[in-house]
Amino acid sequence: MPDRPRLLAVDDERQGVALLSRSLRRLGEVHPATSGEEAWALLEQQDFDLVVSDQRMPGMSGVELLARVAERDAHVGRILLTGYADVHATVDAINDGQVHAYLHKPCPPEVLVGTVKSVLERVELARENVRLVGQLRERNHALETALGELRASQQRAIEAERLSAIGSMIATIVHDFRSPVAIVGSAGRELAAAADRLPDDLAACASQIVEEGDRMARMGSELLEVTRASTGSVARVEDALDDVVEAALIGLTEEASRAGVELRTDLGSGARLAIDEDRLRRALLNLGFNAIEAMPEGGLLEVTSLCEAGDAIVSIRDTGCGIPDEIRERLFEPFVTAGKRNGSGLGLAIVKKIVEEHGGRVEVGKAEGGGTRFELHFPVGRAAAGAA
Repeated sequence: MPDRPRLLAVDDERQGVALLSRSLRRLGEVHPATSGEEAWALLEQQDFDLVVSDQRMPGMSGVELLARVAERDAHVGRILLTGYADVHATVDAINDGQVHAYLHKPCPPEVLVGTVKSVLERVELARENVRLVGQLRERNHALETALGELRASQQRAIEAERLSAIGSMIATIVHDFRSPVAIVGSAGRELAAAADRLPDDLAACASQIVEEGDRMARMGSELLEVTRASTGSVARVEDALDDVVEAALIGLTEEASRAGVELRTDLGSGARLAIDEDRLRRALLNLGFNAIEAMPEGGLLEVTSLCEAGDAIVSIRDTGCGIPDEIRERLFEPFVTAGKRNGSGLGLAIVKKIVEEHGGRVEVGKAEGGGTRFELHFPVGRAAAGAA
């Protein structure tokens, strides 16, 4: 409320409105009106802190005026003046006007002034309460946001510590196993090369040795990738996101064709980001190959990109079997798998870490019409720069 409250005095009798103005001018800036209509026109032009109005006036009555005032702004003080003959007819109407006080005419100036002071104090208190409640809501919202960010940060720290501990152990194990796995794989290939001179059962064993040796080598690489994703650095240079996505998709073309999967693209983000091309390609290929494996009878793999709400978004959608609900929330944790044949449960954990290294996030959901949709969100502009 300003230092001098703005008061509106309404009475159809000029003598009455002049008396109100003289009595109230010590309390604030008084504006007179000789009808409800004139008062309402003033209220639409400027704000008032309190309206004191006579009840019986030609046209709009005092109760009707104050009811409009209450509907327009509940925190404007409202005082109704009534004659003794009006009391019984006015009491029921007072609730419509939601008045703070009503006074009998003629009203002694000191009673009028005391009542106006009291109502102004109530109005000021109500407005202060609204202001404080608004501040409290804003601060609660800020606190909830901060708590959410803190929980997310703590969860990321826990995941990072977990991956770091796993990675340190795995790096040693994989290093020790790589040599014997390579020897087994090499021996299996020599046997497979001579399969035409071997009995059928031994030829089948040789083929199985090669297949399992390759699988163990891939698992070793994925395990080391988790180690790198948790402790390694990212070398990023500015590049066109759509070009990087298109280059990665070249590696999917042959596999998609062999599996009877139609590969459809619509790359239109136009974004230039700081990108580690090799690692982002790895993330895209992981998602692409997963999608193809989810469609053993063929289907559609659709890869699109666009810019929306400050993010460059790469979407990978398939028409496969979808992700079981029981693992959806844990999908990006290491070693969680949906029962994929020969799956290690590390591919999506690697995807998540790579995207987060670029300051982004991964979202997953059910695709329209069935299947799964992954969205990689990368911040464009200042947020992206801050992640470098």
